Amino acid sequence: MSNQPPPLPARSPCGSCPYRRDAPVGLWHPEEAAILSEYDAETWEQPGKLFLCHQENGRICSGWASCHPMEHNLGARMALMTGHLTSDQYDELLSYRTDADLFESGRQAADHVQAADPSPETIELRRKLDAKLQHRLAETEH
Repeated sequence: MSNQPPPLPARSPCGSCPYRRDAPVGLWHPEEAAILSEYDAETWEQPGKLFLCHQENGRICSGWASCHPMEHNLGARMALMTGHLTSDQYDELLSYRTDADLFESGRQAADHVQAADPSPETIELRRKLDAKLQHRLAETEH
């Protein structure tokens, strides 16, 4: 695992970003989608890690950074405190915004992307995202 800080969010969330209102319905597994609403909690109840993009290897998720107030985000604070973000990167993350049409909360995003009966195209996209996730998990184990 690299000690390099993760790249900051892209200008716009990827097409499969769960925070996008136009993300395919049913794209994410319920267990994975449930994580989105955990970042809606009070700071001390949130996950203590950054939420990374599922398309861009290691990049901070653009939708996550724009949907959730980063000044109250435990993952961002922990990344700064542990050196996974520099102070300049943290400042940039605090001011990050995108023009993409996003849900207003992680709960709204989770409800949308884990809805039942995804299309065959969405099932195939989900399979590809799962394969990427498994590959990244395998890389972090070495």
